[in-house]
Order: sequence, then structure tokens, then C-alpha cells
Amino acid sequence: FFRACPHMEEGSERCLESETPLGMEMSDCAARANSVPPDAALPDASLPLWKPFLAMFLHFFALAITVPVYPLICLNTDFADGDPARGQLLFGYITAANAFFEFVSASVLGRLSDSYGRKPFAIVTQLGQVVDFMAAAYVSRYNIPSGHVLILFGRSVAGVAGNMNIFIRAYVADVTQSSGDQDSSKTRSFGRLGGTIGLSFILGPALGGYLGTHHGMHTTMAVSGMINLLNGVFVAVFMAESLSLDNRIAFSVKNAMPWCGLKLLSTSTALKIYAAMTLLDGLSLQLLASTLTIYTKTRFHWHPHQFVFLLIVFGITVAAAQALLAPWMQKTTSAQFCLQFGYATQSLGFLAIGANPFGVLLVPLVCALSLGSVSMPATQALATREVMSTQLGQLFGAFGILETLGRTLGPLVGGTVFAATIQGPVPGAAYFCGFAIMFPGVVLAFYIRRFTTCHLPKLPPGVTSVVSMDDMATPVPLMHGQEDTLPFMQPAP
Repeated sequence: FFRACPHMEEGSERCLESETPLGMEMSDCAARANSVPPDAALPDASLPLWKPFLAMFLHFFALAITVPVYPLICLNTDFADGDPARGQLLFGYITAANAFFEFVSASVLGRLSDSYGRKPFAIVTQLGQVVDFMAAAYVSRYNIPSGHVLILFGRSVAGVAGNMNIFIRAYVADVTQSSGDQDSSKTRSFGRLGGTIGLSFILGPALGGYLGTHHGMHTTMAVSGMINLLNGVFVAVFMAESLSLDNRIAFSVKNAMPWCGLKLLSTSTALKIYAAMTLLDGLSLQLLASTLTIYTKTRFHWHPHQFVFLLIVFGITVAAAQALLAPWMQKTTSAQFCLQFGYATQSLGFLAIGANPFGVLLVPLVCALSLGSVSMPATQALATREVMSTQLGQLFGAFGILETLGRTLGPLVGGTVFAATIQGPVPGAAYFCGFAIMFPGVVLAFYIRRFTTCHLPKLPPGVTSVVSMDDMATPVPLMHGQEDTLPFMQPAP
């Protein structure tokens, strides 16, 4: 169906020449984007997307419910014994443990989902959250000795069980793979997926605070665990598997290691850029989230209800930006413009928040910054063009590694800068640091226009698309007489 790279070494993923005769990158000359193995069935585009959206909402809704009470449960363990410093230290430990085990498991589970489907591992993720939240509920209810050890165990199990984001994003990519306008469809779908996460963090903390105040913190955690359990049942019973048997690949432990997932992100210049953007997004978002509570209280003397209002407005704006604005921008302009607008808006937003001396202006500035989240679904949609349909789980597993790294380093960077400058002449220095993190994303958003992946035309009758990769068979020759009839898309000038 298409011309294989003439410099491809047999049995290898690597092009032996830096350029093909057409002047394309290796990812282009291998024509990997959205391609499938010989005789593979295309993904079923008729699968309803509201089901994975609902599963994602319930997962993050359950997580958001625990936000107001989980730190307080840590505070009441015998490890902390009511000491805020030790309570915060324990909460930091369990958060780091969860992030570490997610980092270790992301690539393995992503690769496993390419072999056995998305559903089984989405269910495992829910069960991991059940163990986590029920352990915290038990510790809170009975105040057992060494309860902090049980909490640490529960958070670690949830990390090993994986991140729901990996499997649901791969599921959505599977379903949108065979649509006519793939970039627009994927950006719209990933945007709506981000919108459901934003919606969950609008509703979840309010419910968690109510339950914790009126029914006890153990009730809050138990409700969250039950939501995860019901979500696992929903996925098992009502969601169809998105990955067809023909598109599955054999699992290899060697190829499932975290460094192999990161290696996938280095197979093309475009993927390297999308990976860098994903890391920058994670770093900046966690820097903001980890410092904004104390910043508003220290600099502007805000009361808790004012900060809750800011969170609600932020969640609404993020949901609207990803679910509505990103698809509209993709349709009327391009995915590249979404990246440029998103990173420029976020960079300027951090700069303005750091320089702002008035608390009343903080809400509109945070809203303006959150509009920049339109870049996230565009990044995910564009990245799926760079890999085969059999590598989507591995791709999002690798992205999960980078997001976990950002979730680990962002609070460390933000907290260090914040502690050193909040009482000085530049109390907003942490957000200037956020600007410095995001500005390279602006440069990359314009640089990415130089790289365009080869998109495959629709299959003519009797022709099968084939690629030569480590999990694929040897390429099938072009049909006789069609050698020069299927042009490649050249890199954008």
C-alpha cells in the first residue's frame, strides 16, 4: 500500500540513514502513523465514547472527594499525632510512594494493554483505588496503631494498579482511529475527556467536605471506595473492548520496561517535542497546585471559601477550554495553532499571576491561564499520529511516566522557590518560575510546524496497509501499477 523505508534494517525499528530519498524523518518514511498490521481490522468507530468518559469522570470524582480529608487523616495518625508538620510529611510520603509506583508500572501496564486490551487494566486501576481508600477509611474509623503503614500500603497499591488516564486515553484513541478527520476527532474527544476531569474536580471536593464535616472522614473515604468499585463493575459489564484481536501484539517483558516506553518517545523529532510538552505541562500544573493555597492565604489573606470559589472557577474554565474551545479551535484553525495559543496563554498567565499585587485580579488571571489547557488534547491527538495503532497503550504509558515525573518535581520546585521568596520583595517568584518552565513550550509549539507525519490515504479496494516494526510482519509490496500513485505528504516548509 505504501513504500517502505529503503534504509530500514530488517527486524529493526531504526532507519540506517538520517534521511530517505524523499527527505522525510524516519517516522515518516516508515509510515507508522495510524497504520495497522497486515489484515488487521480497523477499530470500531461505532463504540460510544460516553462510556469511557463516564468511567473517567467517576474515577476522578472519587479521587476528588478525598482531597479535603486525606491530609487530615494523615494528621490524625499516631505518626503525626496532631502535629501539622509531621502530618504534611506523611502526606508527602504517601504521595511520593504513589507517584513512584505509578512511574514504575506505567510503561508495563501500557504495553500490557496493547496485548490484552484496555478493559482489564481499567478495572485493575479501580480495584487499586478501592484498596487505597478503604485502607484510609479503616484507619480513620478505628485509629489503629501504625495506621500510617496501612495508608502507605494502600497508596502504593493504587500506584502499582496504574493510572486510569493511560487506558481511557488509549481506548478513545482506538475508537477515533478510523474516523475520517482523525486529528479533529481526536482533539475533540481528548478535549471532552479533559473536560470530564475538570468537572469531577468541581463537584468532588464540595461533596468530600460535606461528608467529612457531617458524617466523618471515614465515611468520605468509604464513599470514594464504593464509587471506584461501582465504576469497575460498570467498565466490566457495560464497556466493550476497543482493541480488536487483530490489532494486539505479543507482550514482551524486554519492551515493557519504563526506559523502553521512553525510547518510543525518541523515535521521531515530533514525539520528542510532544514528550517535552507533556513534561512541561505536568511540572507547571503541579507547581501551581502545590503553592496556590498558601500563596493566597499569605499574600492576599484569603479565607478558605474564597479559595474554594477560585478552584470552582478554575475547574469550570478548564472543562470549557478542553471540551469546547479546543475542538472549535482545531476545526477552525489547526492543532498546531492550539499548541501555540495554549502555551503562549499559560506562559503569560504565570507571568501575570507572579506580578499581580491585587487579590481581586487573581480569579480572572487564573481563568486566563486555564484557557491555555487547550494545548493538552491537541498534544495527545497529534502524538497518536506518530505511532502505530498497536503502540497506543505504550505511548500513553510513556506519557504517564512523564506526568508522574512532573507531579513529583513540580511541587518540589514550586515549594522550594515559594519558601525562599514569599516573605521577600518578589513573593510571586514561584510563578515567574512557572513562566520559565512554560516558555520553552511556546518555542516548541512553533518549532513543531516543521514536522508533519505522513498520513495514509484511505485504503483502495483489495489493498492492506502494512508497516515494518519490531511487532509487525515484513511489508507487503505495492499493488502492481500503483507504485507512483500514492503520494507522500512532504514536511511542512
